[in-house]
Amino acid sequence: KKWDGPFTDLVLAAHLMEQGQSPYDSENPKHAVSFGFHFDAAKVVEFFSQVAVNRGMTHLRQDVLEVNVDPASGELRSIVLSEAGVIEGDLFVDCTGFSPLLLEKIKGEPWRSFLAELPCDRAVVTQKLYTDERKERVAFTSAVALSSGWRFQIPTLHRMGNGYVYASAFISDEDARKEFLADLELPDTHKTRVIQFRPGYQRTSWRKNVLAVGLSAGFLEPLEATSLWLSISALDRFEGLYFSELDDQAKHTHFNTAVSEQYERMKDFLVAHYYYGGRSDTAFWRRMTSGELPGSLVEKIEAVLGFYDEKMQDADQLREAIAPIPFIVWMAVLDGLGLTNQFKSSKKSKIAEQYVSGLKHKAQHYRPLQEMLMRVNQA
Repeated sequence: KKWDGPFTDLVLAAHLMEQGQSPYDSENPKHAVSFGFHFDAAKVVEFFSQVAVNRGMTHLRQDVLEVNVDPASGELRSIVLSEAGVIEGDLFVDCTGFSPLLLEKIKGEPWRSFLAELPCDRAVVTQKLYTDERKERVAFTSAVALSSGWRFQIPTLHRMGNGYVYASAFISDEDARKEFLADLELPDTHKTRVIQFRPGYQRTSWRKNVLAVGLSAGFLEPLEATSLWLSISALDRFEGLYFSELDDQAKHTHFNTAVSEQYERMKDFLVAHYYYGGRSDTAFWRRMTSGELPGSLVEKIEAVLGFYDEKMQDADQLREAIAPIPFIVWMAVLDGLGLTNQFKSSKKSKIAEQYVSGLKHKAQHYRPLQEMLMRVNQA
């Protein structure tokens, strides 16, 4: 059967969003679709802080006054806190934010800036209570293009988180605020705040006995919410290497090389969103949709779009080429950006057939999946 519908029809998450359904099946949890959480960041910090304390950790909320480095070894020996005084240690994890207080004291490679490729460097944010909770509290994030960036809406249990991610080289803070509030239909008196960030990463986020994690290690931008994944992935990699039998130099080299590659690959994925965004009505969008794409991104796009050609490449090779972004995510994004319009009906049918066949064995356990497959078959 020929099939020429959008690829989002093959994505269960899209089906659930349209139906207003939860991504979690309480009766058959192991067959639930993959999903992420919308959470209140402040409450999550409180929760995990309590988890850590319950497991025997000491939690001190104090200022770092001094950072002491051993001049001979170059390692961090101690920090001085505002109340507790000197804290010595063998390993320090730097989670101090965009300006890493500990890591910057240890000699390492210079910062890798992504500002040329991802010029958004600020966000004006606000919170908004629901006016119609049943209608507004949906199970997905919305991303809407604005004149010099994009606006997000993230529903949590009791309120909506909103933000305008923009490039300060193209719009002032005040003009961004006005555009943001107008698009949300909020009064100019509504409370907002501006967050500044620098897109890029530390080329060596593990230096000597200091490991930078989270914003201390790097940040791309809020699009696609990559930061938590990058942090968890780095910690997982660190654990495996730290307790391995490799010498210290090899551990550091393996870790920093792998983490750097992940940031570069994530950067390519985000650049594609802008480059193929289809807008040219403002200076920002003309900048983002012109020029040459990075060769590494061109290779990834060609690999994804060419996967179902006559000479189908090995699936494992494709997975490695486009990692850490899964194939179906790449395909959904490129389809949404119009890059699959060139596909012939026969190619789309082949993609649909092979992808759907991989879902059928789960359908007997999960009703939403049954409904989605029925809709695809009827298309």
